[in-house]
Amino acid sequence: MRIISLPDYQQHFGLVISSEGKIDEDKSRNGLTALIRRIIISSPFITRRDLNQRILDILQPLKVNGDIKKTITEGLTLLQSMNEIVELHRDGQSSVFVTMRPCWIKLDDRNAVLLGDVDDSLLPSQPIDNYDIVRRFVPDEDNTRTLFDNDVEEISVADWFLRSCSGKICEGAEICRLAELQPVLHDLWDEKMELLLSESAGILDNNILFVGGKTGDFFGRYTIPSGRWRRLSEKIPDGVYFGVRPREYGESTLLLLAKQGDSVKVLPLYNRDQWRWLLWTNSNEADRVVMKEDQICITVPIPLPLENLLRLFASRQPEWGQWKTSIDVSIVDTNFFEKTLLPLPVLDF
Repeated sequence: MRIISLPDYQQHFGLVISSEGKIDEDKSRNGLTALIRRIIISSPFITRRDLNQRILDILQPLKVNGDIKKTITEGLTLLQSMNEIVELHRDGQSSVFVTMRPCWIKLDDRNAVLLGDVDDSLLPSQPIDNYDIVRRFVPDEDNTRTLFDNDVEEISVADWFLRSCSGKICEGAEICRLAELQPVLHDLWDEKMELLLSESAGILDNNILFVGGKTGDFFGRYTIPSGRWRRLSEKIPDGVYFGVRPREYGESTLLLLAKQGDSVKVLPLYNRDQWRWLLWTNSNEADRVVMKEDQICITVPIPLPLENLLRLFASRQPEWGQWKTSIDVSIVDTNFFEKTLLPLPVLDF
């Protein structure tokens, strides 16, 4: 029997515990998602309750406090968004978690990612940092042969991205090719504009905030408000704007606004990702993403499928819009990253 210290035990699981005894969710992101993945791989069809208990048992020697189940839920959500695990709902029974079919994606000659139902012991992997959530390895001849021998499928970045975003932009809009993405976004805009212009005009509400400034400026948070968030007033030019109606209690409502004179038409958008897709595609493409060495800065709120795509290449940092990468994003998969994420054409609104 080997006795290890609590610091070594904590390091073994890749967890960072604050002085108050709480898990640092940012710095423990890699360790927590790896722990969840390992448990689900070893115990397929595990219920949320059993998964929570397994992790609580592991954390018990560390005497961690705080809302551990909430932290676990956030880790599950990250793995689900990357198509690593899925929650299966059963009639009259507790839902269960299983890992998805294993696959790997080559990013460049020195970087690849491993996803799904593959035991960590199959290949040595190294995250970018503690904030990273995917398993990264060198796609050399030995490693790729090991994956082939274990029936781990290689897929392209494009195929993975299409799986990630299909059906998630508009209800029922299945996207099978990248060329179909823009028509879907145009149709979404046309639909929302028709609904917006059919709304009755009301008086200006200075509780409503809208996105002003220019792409590339610090975006800020509407809860303060700061950055590009401005209060609606008669002084702003007539036109269509993206906005929000903040609420002191409960979730704020994202909006499309059509201002004319001293009146405004308001359309609530309850699908946060639709609002982000439309804002993203209506932003100056040259300034949406700024890259310098190993740093990527996203200056506009990013839709979830694009965020998931970015997680293949980079590790999300605690600072708003900041990502760190270990690869040359300009040469990935025949410039797929540049073609998809950077110059997604701006809609002609």
